[in-house]
Amino acid sequence: MVSTTSTTSTGRLVERIREEYAAMPGLKLTREQACRLWGAGHETCEAALEALLAEGFLHQTGTGKYVALPRPKGSAAGIRVNQLKSA
Repeated sequence: MVSTTSTTSTGRLVERIREEYAAMPGLKLTREQACRLWGAGHETCEAALEALLAEGFLHQTGTGKYVALPRPKGSAAGIRVNQLKSA
């Protein structure tokens, strides 16, 4: 069972990761580097990275580094272009 506190801290970390990648284009981090940079526990950090991978915000390279995928100009973070077209 996932606690509300765990879900909340993961959600906050997801937003922080988005902000960091937006502020530093080209940022490439391993899982260990990411967890250390954001001072997050392994489980919370892994959950946040997995959530961002699942939605297509991040991509994991063959060497295990997480990179942000390019976003079309003018698209809001977390909103996919195809979602806007169907609205």
